[in-house]
Amino acid sequence: MMLRCTLLLAALGFSACATFPALDAAPGAGRAAGTPPALLPLEPLLEAVDNTHVSEADATALSARAAALQARAARLRAMGAVDSATKARMQAGVSG
Repeated sequence: MMLRCTLLLAALGFSACATFPALDAAPGAGRAAGTPPALLPLEPLLEAVDNTHVSEADATALSARAAALQARAARLRAMGAVDSATKARMQAGVSG
């Protein structure tokens, strides 16, 4: 036990002698203090990712998946997968 304490104190002592990296090398250190980064217009970025449209096939597949998940949830509720004590604890966690 004494040997372990000695080794632990020695390790802590040696780690206190570690050098820290230079803070001047931190990102943004070359920038003047208080100078905010340049702002870019948002429109070119939005035009570049014009993937906001959902195809009819994707919408149909998503609706079918949602219906399947709702049916599965109904089956789990019907078979009592969660006992009443657990359900009360979950409700308390959600509302509390």
